[in-house]
Amino acid sequence: VVLAISDESAEVVAPYVDEMGLTIKVAAGSKSFGDFGVPHRPRTYLVDAAGKLVWKGQPDELSNSTVEAALK
Repeated sequence: VVLAISDESAEVVAPYVDEMGLTIKVAAGSKSFGDFGVPHRPRTYLVDAAGKLVWKGQPDELSNSTVEAALK
């Protein structure tokens, strides 16, 4: 499951989602970043099949091999 969270409004996020052809769920208008200790955005968290947080960092630093290992 992939979930994107944005503090921007749905009106701002929707055109970007459409333009990029994203098929993931986007929670627009969220004010929860501080509640979860997210230090900055964009930020990616990878949770494995057992529900354990196995990776966090900048999205462009996440490798395919890390994702594949988490899916096993």
